[in-house]
Amino acid sequence: PRLVELEMRWYQRLWRLVCWVWKFLRLDRVWRWLRLDRVWNWLWRKLRLDRAWAWLRARIIRRVPEETLPYKVDDAVRTTERGIALFEGEPKEGVVTKVTKDRVWVRCPGMTVPQEFSQSVWEVVESKPEEGE
Repeated sequence: PRLVELEMRWYQRLWRLVCWVWKFLRLDRVWRWLRLDRVWNWLWRKLRLDRAWAWLRARIIRRVPEETLPYKVDDAVRTTERGIALFEGEPKEGVVTKVTKDRVWVRCPGMTVPQEFSQSVWEVVESKPEEGE
C-alpha cells in the first residue's frame, strides 16, 4: 500500500505540473485557435487510443486497493454495449460498462468515470457495434 501511495503522488505531481504549464502558457487559446481538438479526436479514433487507455487504466487499477476507488474495478475496463439511451426522457449516447439486476453503469462522452443509474430510468433504445467490429 505504501508503494501505491508513492506512485499516486508521483502521478498527481506530474499532472499538476502539466496543468500549471498549460495555464501559464495559455495553451488552451492556442488549442482552440488551431482546432487541435478535432485533430486529437481523429487521432484518438484512428490509433484506437481508447483501447490502449483502458489497458493502461486496468494496469494502474490493479495496483491500487479497490476500496480506495470511487467505482468498481471492472467498470473502468469492460465495455459491453454502445448505444443511445433514454435518461429522464432525454436521449443520451453512451457506453454501458456494467449491468446488474437493478443498476447500470454508463460512460457518456466527456466522462472519465462511469455514472451509475437505476435500470428504471436507463433504457437502451438503439445499440451500435463498437468501431472496427
